Amino acid sequence: MKKSVFAVLLTFVLCSQAEAETIKDEMPVCISKDYLDQFFVDKQSAAYLMSKNICVRPKSGLRVSVLERNWSGQVKVRIYFDDGTSVIAWTPSINIQ
Repeated sequence: MKKSVFAVLLTFVLCSQAEAETIKDEMPVCISKDYLDQFFVDKQSAAYLMSKNICVRPKSGLRVSVLERNWSGQVKVRIYFDDGTSVIAWTPSINIQ
């Protein structure tokens, strides 16, 4: 009995980990946590960071792996592109689905 319960729980854990997270296009992604903090200072900061491609609005639906979460609601993610490349960036946690 204990083995069958363990097997069911293990299957549930493995299946839930297999679900891929994706990114939304509602919030920016930035190359560092510091730049993400700066993005939300004012409109001028946001415009500057976007113009230099330090922060961008990603295409919705790209697959991500969450690498780190912090107490302020920001996440460090690896974003996977269709051509097989990836990049590490920071974004607000509400930008992950």
